[in-house]
Amino acid sequence: MNRNLYTILICVAAVSACGEERNDPGPELSVIVEEFSAAQCERIFECCDTAERQTLFSAEIEEAACPGQLTSFFSAFATPAWESALSRGSIRVEADAQDGCLEALRARNCAELSPGQAASIMTIPACRDFLAPQLATSSFCREDFECVSGFCARAPGAEEGSCKLVPQAGSPCEESSCGNGSGLYCEAEACTPQRPSGEPCTRNDECVSQNCVSDANGARVCGQAPVTCQGD
Repeated sequence: MNRNLYTILICVAAVSACGEERNDPGPELSVIVEEFSAAQCERIFECCDTAERQTLFSAEIEEAACPGQLTSFFSAFATPAWESALSRGSIRVEADAQDGCLEALRARNCAELSPGQAASIMTIPACRDFLAPQLATSSFCREDFECVSGFCARAPGAEEGSCKLVPQAGSPCEESSCGNGSGLYCEAEACTPQRPSGEPCTRNDECVSQNCVSDANGARVCGQAPVTCQGD
């Protein structure tokens, strides 16, 4: 599957956790998927020229075909996981917040439409309100956004973990267990602040920009965050 498109969808795709009673799923998920896809595509075509869209999608794509293509990926990778999460009670769809999420998608900053940041809806507060986490601290979890705290602590390679408070600098960690978007990465078994541009690095997660690059001398340093779309 196209890596960049996968990143666009992954933050809404990976949702499932614990609980036995099925929740009311609220709005028809297929309708939600179509509306989110259309909103994503609307902003992409406002922000990105042809070359930029090729970088984002790794292929040429026509505006009329964009919603259908994103809907297909949502249906394959997001809808089953949403249904699993809803049935297990780890998230709840807040129908009243759906319009706010759609409006926020249509107003997205063009610089956020890059392969690195990938227009994930879960970084938008209005969309986090739409997919409301239901798991309290110490509950079993599979993904960060199932937890009210915003952090699912998992051992490396484990599918499940437990909801905990977001780690702070100096908190103990194993590999990538400092939490997405926390501004921290795991080094020497302790959560460590990510490094600004120009600082030495060996991998992307060490950098605030998530972009460890080679400088003119061949040394690895934190670069600027990659920007694909230059519109407004």
